[in-house]
Amino acid sequence: MARGVDCTLIDEDGHEYIDFIAGIAVGSVGHCHPHYVEALKRQIERLTFGSFTTETRAKFLDLVASVTPEGLTRIQMFSGGAEAVEAALRLAHAATGKSEVLGFWGGFHGKTAGVLPLLGSEFKHHLGPFVPGRYSSPYADCYRCPFKLRYPDCGIACAEFVRDVIRYQTAGEIGAIIVEPMQGTAGNIIP
Repeated sequence: MARGVDCTLIDEDGHEYIDFIAGIAVGSVGHCHPHYVEALKRQIERLTFGSFTTETRAKFLDLVASVTPEGLTRIQMFSGGAEAVEAALRLAHAATGKSEVLGFWGGFHGKTAGVLPLLGSEFKHHLGPFVPGRYSSPYADCYRCPFKLRYPDCGIACAEFVRDVIRYQTAGEIGAIIVEPMQGTAGNIIP
């Protein structure tokens, strides 16, 4: 692709396409949205990166704190999704004392060591060995059922299979189950 404008992508030959993926939902305001572009220009003219304490960062943290449930007193910012997922898994381990994690086929949570085994795709082939205690199960996809069944006659076989994975493949130490409510890289699958 050469460029994008609003919800349209334009390739090197000038062909236009509607962007139904929106960067797997991270570009939901569209490409080159004027407000977003202007805000980025203003920021980059002042400071190129933001790991320092800045007025913008302080305002953002105040906004997050204003909508945070009572009792939560800390905010941690991350530079990317995989880093945030790794932190969530560490938090789950700290909270539960359990280190095993279950993910789902077709899921994508990053390419770092702690989440790579949870990728439900062939991408991870030849990238092991993996962190132990990571398991995966088929994603609940009634449109393309991995068990070749039809809802509601299936009896929710996918949920039963998850129970069996936990029962028979793990050490009984599941501290977290990580799931995309709507899978993106697997093809925008809505369960």
